[in-house]
Amino acid sequence: MLNLKVIITNLVDVKRFDKDTALCLGFFDGVHRGHRSLIEAAKATGLEVAVLTFDRSPKAKLEAPLLTTVEDRLHLFEQLGVTTTLLVIFEDKVKSLSPEDFMASLNRLGVKKVFCGPDFHFGHKAAGDATLLKYGLGRNFVTTIVDEVLEDNQKIASSRIMKHLQYGNISISNRMLGRPYSIKGTVIKGKGNGKKLGYPTANLAFSANYVLPLNGVYATIATIGEKRYYSMTSVGYHPTIDPVARPLVEVHIFDFKQKIYKSTLKVEFLQFLRPEITFKSVDDLVSKMRDDETTIRGLKHTLFK
Repeated sequence: MLNLKVIITNLVDVKRFDKDTALCLGFFDGVHRGHRSLIEAAKATGLEVAVLTFDRSPKAKLEAPLLTTVEDRLHLFEQLGVTTTLLVIFEDKVKSLSPEDFMASLNRLGVKKVFCGPDFHFGHKAAGDATLLKYGLGRNFVTTIVDEVLEDNQKIASSRIMKHLQYGNISISNRMLGRPYSIKGTVIKGKGNGKKLGYPTANLAFSANYVLPLNGVYATIATIGEKRYYSMTSVGYHPTIDPVARPLVEVHIFDFKQKIYKSTLKVEFLQFLRPEITFKSVDDLVSKMRDDETTIRGLKHTLFK
């Protein structure tokens, strides 16, 4: 349950914060290390820390894949010490705000300090930028433009994390995120093929359009409620038995007997093991699954923390 205060707004009817506040601006998809640097800088002021984010990306199409849902971001903000989130519904009224109107909304909030990255843009057609936010006239707040955070001498960005996930570079993605990449879904009934092969799986359905990592097998952590379980997860079309048209996420929790249909399950991807393979026979598939299990179990002492 969230203790974070969430204010849903169109930025027109905002009310003044009750306490002196440092406000971080951005979409924050993934809440990666670059985003975290904004929040840490705001926390260093000693003020209350708030985040202004959007229900969907102002840059992307409505159904574009994302690293995190709104709910995911809110939970991550709370873990990082944010006390209030302004969730801006990106509707026509917001899209039409001029940069000056956007800054006037920040003035009405009564924020003392504002933090953003160097590539932050705002206002109609993204006409406002970080420099305007720092030096523009009519501001009642002080703006700090926080330096980019680098990984392998390149800027950490949500789009870069997505590309590495899609290439199976889970360790690089996780380093940029500062945590294991995770997705959350509801356990649904599958065809039972895994159980017949000795590897029952929790098949996940998603209400969000998550970015899925490269098709293949991963060492993972499955979280149900407050309990975490070491597991191995397959992402893909399972081409050897009953191929499907869209990739599935199927989680095999080691040494687990409970019925969890309709439960919410979060999968954290720890390490990529191998790409998806089309096997010549079911026996070959089962043999490889046993090899996968042995390998992933052997990694538990270093991965499951």
